[in-house]
Amino acid sequence: MTLDDPLLRLKGIGPSVAKLYAKLGITTVGHLIDYYPRAYDDYSVVSPIHDLRPGTVTIKAVIKQIAGRYARRGLHITEAVASDESGSVRLVWFNQPYRATSLQSGRAYFISGTYELSHQRFAIMSPALELVSDLPVQTARILPVYRETKGLTSRHIRQAMHQVRPLLTRLPETLPAWLVRDANLASRAEALTWLHFPATGEELARARERLGFEEVFDLSLASLLNKREIMVEQAPAVPFVEEVARAFVAQLPFRLTDAQRKAVWQVYKDMAATQPMNRLVEGDVGSGKTVVAAMAAAMVLHHGHQVALMAPTELLARQHADTLCKLLEPHGLATQLGLLVGSMSAAEKQRARDNIAAGRARFVVGTQALIQDTVDFSQLELIIIDEQHRFGVGQRTELIAKAGHMPHVLNLTATPIPRSLALTLYGELDISVLDAKPAGRQPVVTELVPPSSRPAVYERIRQELAAGRQLFVVCPLISESDAHSGSSAEKVYEQLAKKDFRQFRVGLLHGK
Repeated sequence: MTLDDPLLRLKGIGPSVAKLYAKLGITTVGHLIDYYPRAYDDYSVVSPIHDLRPGTVTIKAVIKQIAGRYARRGLHITEAVASDESGSVRLVWFNQPYRATSLQSGRAYFISGTYELSHQRFAIMSPALELVSDLPVQTARILPVYRETKGLTSRHIRQAMHQVRPLLTRLPETLPAWLVRDANLASRAEALTWLHFPATGEELARARERLGFEEVFDLSLASLLNKREIMVEQAPAVPFVEEVARAFVAQLPFRLTDAQRKAVWQVYKDMAATQPMNRLVEGDVGSGKTVVAAMAAAMVLHHGHQVALMAPTELLARQHADTLCKLLEPHGLATQLGLLVGSMSAAEKQRARDNIAAGRARFVVGTQALIQDTVDFSQLELIIIDEQHRFGVGQRTELIAKAGHMPHVLNLTATPIPRSLALTLYGELDISVLDAKPAGRQPVVTELVPPSSRPAVYERIRQELAAGRQLFVVCPLISESDAHSGSSAEKVYEQLAKKDFRQFRVGLLHGK
């Protein structure tokens, strides 16, 4: 048996069952081995019947009595009595009439299930059983629980996995031997064996450690290879001009934080080199990422080049355009700002595209409309991508290709990412963190309120609105559909505008 063999090679898997596995993305033996459990039920501790307590249990006992009967409305109940040296316990199955004939009276079984109260008597409900003389597959061990589909349960998957167990011990190593040794890792063969057939919690922990390490290692290696490829590219240098930076800062209506100053200087140094900048600026909402982007853009515009900023939504693109216009206006650069979004009329889009191609629009803000084939840039040297994780690799690559060469790229994100995780996920990026908010920013207070407190919360909100303040209600959906249920913006708007806050002005705002 090999990893490339179809599942049909396994006993009990015919064409119809193979179709069920295919729904889970499993068509070969290799796919089955790589189908990791989503959880585990621990039946590894075998208890005497006398010591049973409610919950998940496993016993080793002899079946002594078996009987089946029909109850109300056609419900079939199978009952048996299992005994060991310490006592006896009742076993109960519903609608499994075959149990009465399949169980062998007088034989010893491993029995695993939930010990609970049923009709004023304790019993093990719907237990799994295996003869002690057989190698336990479904009982007396830590049982993996897999993601299932209709007609295919974890029990079936465990049975199939048991057939490929000998292959697990022969799996080739995928990490360098020195790395496995120095990091004190389990081998890949051991890890996958322990993942599907853990004998102890320690084995399971070791398996997860090894597979988790390999996943992080692969991501880190891929990121470093990406960075290496980028480093051999050439980008036009954007020399740092101190007067431009000083003039921009002097016109700001606020003082830059130390974190902003550090990030801007890192960006300037990157752009002054002939290696393309590929930097991520991470900072919470209100930390000043847009100002950092604007200062980078101002330096590029000073040298006569173009800048493109791509945002994930039209709402955000228009917000950026308004903010940037105010920041660039004191320097006479606001007239060079252009906007290209999907809701513009055909004539507006064509006029925007003409200005971009001719270089009259040298700072272009837009959505995915920027990557359309009809958009041509004249001298694109800096690309700013806001909330970069919202775009696919293909979309970012298409925008970069618009430059005709490798431009400088500045990524922005408000998603808080621990530095260790950021280095793993975005190892090809240099990272700047804005960890301080501009002076005067009010601290954010987060409260979790139960639904029963909604009237009191609404009354508190009415007081704030009456004092001239604003309220934003964020909903997960724009409108309700058959596929999704929950609080939609349209439904909540109707409720707030017509009932709860009808004495105030209520607006509806969403991406459509």
